[in-house]
Amino acid sequence: MYIESSRPMPLPPPFPQKTYKLSYFERVFVLMCISAPLQLYNIRFAGLGWSIDRICLLLILLMLPAYMRKRSMRIGLPQLLGLLGCLSLPMCMITGNGADAYFLDIAPSMVQGIILFGIGSYVFKDNPKTLKIALFIAIGWFVIFCTFSTYMLYFYYVKGTVHVPYPFLGYSTDYDIQKMSMVYSRRLFMPLASAPHLGAATGFTGMFLLCIYLQTKRLQAMFIGLAFLFICLLTLSRGPMLSLVLGFAVLFGVGISMNVVRLDRRFIVAMLICLTVILGLRLYQYFQIEKIGKATASRLIIDVEEISQSRHLQLKLYAFTLLKRSSLSQLLFGRGFGAFAKVGIGAYSFTDYLTLLVETGLYGATIFTLIWILPILKAWQRFIRHPKRNVWIFYVLCMAIYLFCCHLFYELKTVRELWIAAGILYGLAVTRSDILIIAADWLMPVVTQRTMPLPPMQH
Repeated sequence: MYIESSRPMPLPPPFPQKTYKLSYFERVFVLMCISAPLQLYNIRFAGLGWSIDRICLLLILLMLPAYMRKRSMRIGLPQLLGLLGCLSLPMCMITGNGADAYFLDIAPSMVQGIILFGIGSYVFKDNPKTLKIALFIAIGWFVIFCTFSTYMLYFYYVKGTVHVPYPFLGYSTDYDIQKMSMVYSRRLFMPLASAPHLGAATGFTGMFLLCIYLQTKRLQAMFIGLAFLFICLLTLSRGPMLSLVLGFAVLFGVGISMNVVRLDRRFIVAMLICLTVILGLRLYQYFQIEKIGKATASRLIIDVEEISQSRHLQLKLYAFTLLKRSSLSQLLFGRGFGAFAKVGIGAYSFTDYLTLLVETGLYGATIFTLIWILPILKAWQRFIRHPKRNVWIFYVLCMAIYLFCCHLFYELKTVRELWIAAGILYGLAVTRSDILIIAADWLMPVVTQRTMPLPPMQH
């Protein structure tokens, strides 16, 4: 006879494994999102730069009807807002007198961003693979951003030069005035258009991964999240850094007070090490003022640039002047893109909400503000009912506050990564609790037991 083994049998997975397998549509969507930061590498055709993400977007639009039939979901509020937002772009050019060249420069990126938000909110809503898709996108961005940031830091601190050529492009002297000021201040901005764009994208992704660590205690998520925050702080962008402060204030202040978030020693030590390294790099640069110039060294410490701040304030005041002088049609539908070019010192007011109010009017500003504020309202409404049950919804609330503040403190309406983030947050905010539990279960570490040898058979 056989003697049954006393070793514990491995527990079956709580949910079927096929639940987490990505469809072909979702794989193309992940590839499109991961390649969004690489829009610099494109082929010019028909007046547009065809990068990998835009080619994937065409494939997604072709595959979208079949995906919608498979999931049996209807078009919802975010898709409707996206359609209304796209309609606001040509309407503001009809009623206003904006610069057509600026419209052609900004409209394709904004339309693509709105489409990414609509498709992203559709993919992430009530999808048990939602957190898996978001994690794949975060890891892809980690590889891209860390590669480019290491490349720039190598030129700044190892080679000791600010002449940083774009990798695989081979030019370093074609920088515009904005990029020249960034490299002389030793700020990170590759591969995106500017340092604030990079700071906002890395700040959001860092918050997302740190929230994963707080829930699952996976050390890999904490280290990757801190690497994103390291890059964000080295961009020296005031808007993303202030947004991070507000987002983390809600995350830890409200979370700890309501017993939703618990800190541990490893997290505190890792945060202190990250801040110490960044402070060391800043102090090293500050003591080299003779080499980099006193004017560009003002960002290296906690000091406000008087010239920069006065310029930002002047542009905001000019925006209110334009609103006072607007006709009824311009007040409703805007003056058109490029209205700020008249002032001669900038093309925008350094805050998305005020710029959109002038250029797209009350119609466009209301639509885009709703897109960025809806995740906050949805997440808060669900979290306040059952704080203990909706921990992930609380994390969504904190990240949505960060995203809203980023658009408040800087011009980020053309950053595709933030439109993807808005779609992720809205989809998570309206996902049912039972499906969100299934999605979060995939992130939990699997505890395996050591298998003992079976006893010999006895007859």
